[in-house]
Amino acid sequence: MLAAGTFDASGVNGAVAEVAQAAATVPEVAAQSLNQLHAVLTPEQRSALADKIDSNWAVWRAENVGEPGASAPGEHGHLAALTSELALTPDQQDTIRRALVERERGAPPVDERQIGTRLHALDDAFRADAFDASSIPGGVAAGAQLAGWGAAHLARVIQDDEPPSLTDAQRAMLAQKLRDHAAHGADAEGQS
Repeated sequence: MLAAGTFDASGVNGAVAEVAQAAATVPEVAAQSLNQLHAVLTPEQRSALADKIDSNWAVWRAENVGEPGASAPGEHGHLAALTSELALTPDQQDTIRRALVERERGAPPVDERQIGTRLHALDDAFRADAFDASSIPGGVAAGAQLAGWGAAHLARVIQDDEPPSLTDAQRAMLAQKLRDHAAHGADAEGQS
């Protein structure tokens, strides 16, 4: 669809809804895995992992939601990656930047406060000697919201002119990167 230069918005919207619905089932399995992980790590290792989660959340926020006073969300990460991977020209970068800003205006916001609250509760609990991941409030809602938002964000990035101003060769490269990324996720899921 992307490589051919067409975009089926209704099909993509249905797939985005399926991602959000499927994400709601993940926390139970994730809770079991987190409980097992907690049991085998030392207190120092648990603390280091919690610090990594905090660090990754800060990076995610900067790349996807933005920080007060920062440049546009994704300005450095997503657009820089597209520029490098697809050899975008400065004109293509400007066109894509404008399109992303416009698309984000109509997008439902991610409730970063809810997700941040869940992550901080997870951090605090994970550092403690006793831990039960299923007892952390808001886990299902935060995880489903983040997965649904991520799928919808990706769909917005590639819709309309898939992204605007890409050549046929660049569209084909982007489509292949998305397929590779999806296959990597499926491979990781099959290994768990």
